[in-house]
Amino acid sequence: MVFNFPNHGGKLSFIINNVFCKRVIGLPGDSVSAVDGHYRNNNFSGALGLKAEQDRLQQMPDSLIWGFWLPPYEDTGWNLKNFGPIYIPRRGDVVSVTAKEAAVYQILLEWELGKAVTWDWQEGGAYAEGKPLARHRFQHDYYFMAGDNVVNSADSRYWGLVPEEYVIGVIEWIVRDKKIHRVEE
Repeated sequence: MVFNFPNHGGKLSFIINNVFCKRVIGLPGDSVSAVDGHYRNNNFSGALGLKAEQDRLQQMPDSLIWGFWLPPYEDTGWNLKNFGPIYIPRRGDVVSVTAKEAAVYQILLEWELGKAVTWDWQEGGAYAEGKPLARHRFQHDYYFMAGDNVVNSADSRYWGLVPEEYVIGVIEWIVRDKKIHRVEE
């Protein structure tokens, strides 16, 4: 999928023609995770992305991996090889917001609410500009994007989910080995 890059300085914002192209591994309503470097999706049982690259990540020592801890999710303990599950919000979904959800969805919540979101791990609470935030109804559909080079790819693991409004289009053809190939569904 081709989309405008969503995260600028830790905030969700739109800059036209700041375009990325990544593989979609999580649609609205899915839950995505990684186990030993391999992507998982609760609604799909096959391999997501390039299995050989995920095998390479699995075998690589943690000390050799740049950005091993995932910045948007650092308070959760998630890392490049093992994270989630993260629910990919769908427009209209209502979620309970605890400290964990506030940490995972901070950028989305701040964009949708227009307020600073904080949390307290000890009490387990979430706050929007200091006021308790117990539930949230998502106003947008989101997508989890992953690069095929999982060891060294700037993707949703580092900068979060992509709102549907940022999507430009879906890739149908790719050029590989000087030949044009139709992308398989």
